Amino acid sequence: MDYKARQVEDITYAVVMVHQGKAYTEILKFKELFFYSEDKEEREVVFALEEEFEKIIKLGLGEQMPVRVVRDLNEYGVIERIV
Repeated sequence: MDYKARQVEDITYAVVMVHQGKAYTEILKFKELFFYSEDKEEREVVFALEEEFEKIIKLGLGEQMPVRVVRDLNEYGVIERIV
C-alpha cells in the first residue's frame, strides 16, 4: 500500500498527547489542522499547532517533532506526519 500523499489534502498527521497520565492520539488531515472551521467542534490542539506551522509543514513522511498541544498550559505531545 502506498502511503505517500499525492495532493496537499492527503497529508495526514498523528498527534499524540498525554493528559493526566493517559495518552491520546488524534489523526488530522492537512485541512483540519491548518484551515480550521469554526462550525466544527473546537479543538485546542489545532490552535496550539498553528504556532508551529512552518516547522510542521516541512515534516517529511515519518518525521516527528515535539509540540505544545495546549496554548495556555505546558502540555506537550508529539506530531508525526503519517501520510
